[in-house]
Order: sequence, then C-alpha cells, then structure tokens
Amino acid sequence: MFFAVPVQAVEEAIEELGLAACIELAVKNSPIIKKNIYNLEIAKGNVGIAKSVYFPTLGAQASVFQEYNSNSNYLSSKNSELPSAQVVLSQLLWNFGKSNSLIKMEKFYQLVGEYNLTNSVYNTVFDVKRNYYAVLKAQARVAIEEDFLKILERNLKRSTAISNKGMVEKSDMINARSLVTDERIRVIDAHNEYRNAVINLANSLYIDSSQILVKNNEYFKKYNVPTPDSLRNFPENECLENKEVLAVMEKQIKNLENHSGVPVSGEKAYKLALKNSPDLWALESVKNAMDASLSYIKRQYYPDLTGDVGYGFNNYRRFANHGFFMGVNLRSTVNMKQLKHEIDIGKAQISLAENAVDLFRRDLFFDVERCIVNLRNVEKQLPVALLNVQHSLENFAIADECYEKGIEDYNLLQDARNAYLDAQNLYIETLYDYNIKLIDLENAMHYHIDGMHELVRNIKPYISKDNLEHYEKLIEYEEL
Repeated sequence: MFFAVPVQAVEEAIEELGLAACIELAVKNSPIIKKNIYNLEIAKGNVGIAKSVYFPTLGAQASVFQEYNSNSNYLSSKNSELPSAQVVLSQLLWNFGKSNSLIKMEKFYQLVGEYNLTNSVYNTVFDVKRNYYAVLKAQARVAIEEDFLKILERNLKRSTAISNKGMVEKSDMINARSLVTDERIRVIDAHNEYRNAVINLANSLYIDSSQILVKNNEYFKKYNVPTPDSLRNFPENECLENKEVLAVMEKQIKNLENHSGVPVSGEKAYKLALKNSPDLWALESVKNAMDASLSYIKRQYYPDLTGDVGYGFNNYRRFANHGFFMGVNLRSTVNMKQLKHEIDIGKAQISLAENAVDLFRRDLFFDVERCIVNLRNVEKQLPVALLNVQHSLENFAIADECYEKGIEDYNLLQDARNAYLDAQNLYIETLYDYNIKLIDLENAMHYHIDGMHELVRNIKPYISKDNLEHYEKLIEYEEL
C-alpha cells in the first residue's frame, strides 16, 4: 500500500494521532483560542462595570482646614485649625435609560467576544485538517518515490547484466545508473517534504514535531492506489503481473465516478453558511452594539437622579457639630454642539456596521458558490486521474515485458516508467486537492466540522447561558 510512514519518522515518533486527536490537541493548546478567551473575560468585565452604576457608592472624607477670623474674641484666636469628617452613601435612582443603553452595548460586545472565540476554534480545526492532509500527501509521495527507486535499482541490475553485449547495452546501463542517482535525490526531497509537513502539523497542534506519527485517514485508505508487490520486489528476468491491482483500480474508479462530495445545493449551502457563520454573528452583534451606543449618546443630556445619605462631623474650638443628612439630587449637563456631532458619528457607525453585514453576506454567497464549483471540478478529475494511473501501469507492464524480451529499446521502457510515476503523483495530488476543497466548503458553511462536540465542550464555560443553547444546537446537524 502507498501510505508507509518513513522509517526515520517512525523511530522519532512517540504518539500516533488520528485527525480527531489532532483537533482535540490543537483546541486545547492554541494560544489564539486562549487570547480570545482572555478578550471575552475583558468583555464580561466591561458588562459588570456598566451594571455597577446601579450599585451604591460609599465615600469618606476627613480634613483639617484653617480659618482666619478678624474678630479674635469670637474664637479666642484669629487662626483656628478646624477638623471635619464625612461619610456619604450615594445611589443612582434613575438616569432615564442611559445606563440601560450602555449595559446593552457592552452585552453585545460580549456576544462579539463569544463569536470571536467560536471562530478561532473553527479556524484552528480547519488549519489542523489542512496540515493533516498535507502529511498524508507527503507520506504517499515518500512511498511512491521509494518504490520507484526499487524499480530503477532492479533495472540497473538487469542493464548491468547485459552491458557487455554492445555499446547500446552499455549506454543503457550508464543511463540506468544515472537514473538511480537522480531518484535517490527525489527520495531525499520526498522525505524532506514529509518532515516539513509534520512540522507544520505540529505547529498547528502546538506540540513538538517529534511527538507525531499520523494515522491514515479512512478516505485515503479507501481511495489510495495500491502499489503492486511486483513493482516493489520482483525477481530479475520476471515481467510485471498486475491483474489483481488493475481489478482493484477498476472498482475504485467506478466508486469515484458514483461518489459525490457535494451533497447539498448551492442555495442550501448558502443558507447553512448564513445560519452557522460566527463572523456574521459577530458583525450583527456589532451593529446592535452601535444601535445601543447611539441610544446612549442621545440620552446624555437626560438628568441623573441620585440619592445621598451620610454622616458628618465638624469640630470648632468652642463647640462641635455632627449628624446624619440625606438628599435627592437632579443634575444634568450638556454641550449641544458636541452632542450633535456625537449623534452624527453614532449614526455613521450604524451605517458602517450595516454595510459590513451586507458586504459579508454578499462575499459569503460567492465564497460558497466558488467552493462548490471547485469541489465539483476536482471530484470529476479524481476518477480520470486514477484511470490515468491504471493505463500507465498497463503500459509500463507491457514496456517492461517488451524490453525483457528484446522487442523494444530502453527509451520506450523509460518513457513508460516516467509516465507511471507522473500518473501516481498526479493522482495523489488530486486526492489531496479534493480533500482541501471539501475543507474549504465546510469552512464556508461552518458545517459538518470534525471535533464540533469537542469545540462546544471546550468553550462552554465561557459562553453565556442565553447563547449556550444556540451552540449546542450546532452539533445536531440536519440531514442534507
């Protein structure tokens, strides 16, 4: 089979990870998710600050001041140091909706924080999936190039054995030796690509790359191209026998032709994207916050009705005065010019927020449409790419047999070998591209995301009760 992990990577690996395990690690370790959690905590704190205006304020004051009197007989001295102390409890009774508007605005910003947190988890999941499939593709290329090296080494032995027959045969041997050297470089390059893919995956998991050994994915297992045993290790002077492999390919081609990775229409995909997109939720919440902000601005000139109750003490040289006091205050200040411009700015901010929502909806429509078109295109290419592998394998088998019997020359064999190698790499690239295009569509719809249960479990402690029900419904997918 194609997907053999390089020996060096297996020796260094500590833990074998499937896609679900990779996603769980990334969600747990991501500093980006943690950053959004901290931002959400700040947003919650701002809501608490906005609500605190309705809580009483306790003030205390103590002072000593000098008083100068022209009549020295009144206080026995022209200069007197007079201590005083005061404790006051103040309470806002009503400010005609200003505080309510401010609280609403901060609550909407809290929702923005929750949606940004959700979106960071989504992006983490999709980043992991892309890097995971890149590792599978790199594994496949390593296996392809290593198998091809064995083919060339076998041919070098065969060419060396007949090199004494003449100049043509000797030239074939030198050419075969050169091809083996060149292929060893390609094998080294394939291992390097694999190593870099593992590093990229480890980076998205925020762990050391030496801790990763990637399990194969079921889809890749189902549609990979089996490498014939005869290609890997066949005796000298023996031609290729690939009937079983060709039969397996025939079945796989039919499965790919009947398989559809787009089980949803463009219209429904767009509706799902509108329903599930945290980016859209955040933009709509920002718009609501701007509405609440404008309401707050318009109410700035409304008076504040406050109540005060306290105790005061004043000490004079000949007598002291102390006692409780209480009062109700109605106070308002306004700068009409400033208020007018603040209202104009508030209206403009609402228009900007509405425009951002409209722009995102339009971009989202074309994003979903583009993802569906790209996925369907690659879906059509897959069976054709596998058919190309099948045909090139058959041609390679015939060319190998003809060369063995001396019917055809070395150039024909080399062309057939290269065509088979190119067909294998093209198919793996197409298979990888199909999975990436499917991930792009899932990303646009925020639908059928691996690790959704893990997502909800991890962010649940940070989500408000009013919003939690919405998140829990995300894991209850309807049938497409």
